[in-house]
Amino acid sequence: MAAALIGASGLAATVAWSCADSSCSPVWRLDAPDYACEGRAMLSPGNDTRINLLLLMRSLAPVSEAGLAYAKPEWDDGQLGHVFFSWHGLRDTLWPHPEEPETPAAQDAPECAAPKAAQDAFAAALAADKAVPDGDRTALMALRAKAGCADADMAIKTTSASGRDYAAYLRGADAFYKGQYDGARSAFAGLSNSASPWLRETAAYMKIRLGLRAAVAGAVDKYGDFAGIDAVDKAAARRAGAAIDAYLQAWPQGRYAASAQGLRRRVLWLTGQTDALAERYEALLRATPGSQEAAADLAEEIDNTLLQSDGGAQAIIAQGKTPLLMAIADLKAMRPADPAKPMPLPAATLAAQAPVFARQADLYGLLEATRAYYAGEAPRTILARLPDAARERAYTPLAFSRQALRGMALAKAHDANEAGFWQELMGGAKGLWQGQLAQLGLALRWQRDGRIDQALASKSPIADMTLRQLMLQTMAAPATLRANAADPSRPDDERNVARFTLLYKGLTRGAYGDVVRDLALVPPDPKVDLTAWYGNGLATPAAQRFTRGQW
Repeated sequence: MAAALIGASGLAATVAWSCADSSCSPVWRLDAPDYACEGRAMLSPGNDTRINLLLLMRSLAPVSEAGLAYAKPEWDDGQLGHVFFSWHGLRDTLWPHPEEPETPAAQDAPECAAPKAAQDAFAAALAADKAVPDGDRTALMALRAKAGCADADMAIKTTSASGRDYAAYLRGADAFYKGQYDGARSAFAGLSNSASPWLRETAAYMKIRLGLRAAVAGAVDKYGDFAGIDAVDKAAARRAGAAIDAYLQAWPQGRYAASAQGLRRRVLWLTGQTDALAERYEALLRATPGSQEAAADLAEEIDNTLLQSDGGAQAIIAQGKTPLLMAIADLKAMRPADPAKPMPLPAATLAAQAPVFARQADLYGLLEATRAYYAGEAPRTILARLPDAARERAYTPLAFSRQALRGMALAKAHDANEAGFWQELMGGAKGLWQGQLAQLGLALRWQRDGRIDQALASKSPIADMTLRQLMLQTMAAPATLRANAADPSRPDDERNVARFTLLYKGLTRGAYGDVVRDLALVPPDPKVDLTAWYGNGLATPAAQRFTRGQW
């Protein structure tokens, strides 16, 4: 009944949970040489690049995680427990957003309606403009709700010059949403001398958005798939850049100034100015606090524009001027294109980067050690690059990454002190997911040593319920399962897993005499739900399934 033990790399080789509608099949191991759906609380080649970016930003300055609670997982990644996480699970944990009920107005709004923020801004400008008569104002708000709808009639009768300007703006917005770019351009250009300051500024800003929308119009298909930079209308993108310059010159502190500055990055991306874009991102990585949700937004933007493609990552490495971006690109470059071939990031390439990382010695040391680990170098060379710091009181993600990799190297070296290292590391691994990853390291070591009973003892430092459940299901011997099932000091969920696993394996392996005796471990509970689904990645059903019904 005990699962066969495997090497240092993973826990229970047969366990790779997945759900029917989910592509995520986490493997319970510390190392991640290639992209994996299960993110780790350490900078790693296998992490989603966005996760690595955010971990790095949260390492540049101390970030408190006090008061945060793990987000409730989506149904399709509940099997990750608190050892691993997805990108969305990371975002939802760090910046939870309560679900807001839809207002009746939002429910009644047509699907083609402009975003509420845009409608509110228009309404506020219109309300503040005393030159617009009440009759015009009412008609214009009704027209605003229709702008962009396929069958919208944008004709309107106004009684004032100001009203006509607002109507012209709405016709431009309608053309913009419908992809009629010439008409939109003409409408916005005609408002450059409007008496309304809001219309003048907003029309100038819309020229930026218009140029960007036109630039990608031919590069995006009906399903929203982007064909790539080569399919972009570069002339339209350059017009957007010129519109940004014009807007910021006229309104350097304008209501859209921050947006216009941000859209410069999109112009650089669409016009293929990778080096300039990388330098802007490097500055933003240093300036954006990792405690703010803007850091997650920045990670997504960098991934979408530069790091998602192998060409973008290689361009960053070749440029050699942006150490933070280079570190993330290096980790991605370590992923094996062909596992049978040598490490894809040559040692000479990384060595040549040393001057660029002169002020990030810890980060560069991690990169060197990570490359050495996944290239199969002797573990002692890895340990020499990562001094033991397992007794610190707390760790940034970068500092924890260095120690977790040291623990992996100790495992590779079959070092007798490995188990003690993981237990010492747990004392300071207070960041989200850090302690549980250290527990996984200890579980792997005790698995290799055949100390499953110690790992599952009531006072074991391996406290994560997902890990304990995994060991009970795949490695615990019948005697251990019986002891856990009968121990009233253990949590009810753990005892249920032990009972269910004991009976399930007894039946499927023909130990029918044991099953008859072990049924006595199942408490009577007429209220328990026996309709729950059972399968990979789902919660273990109640053990009463074996004691109720006909046999």
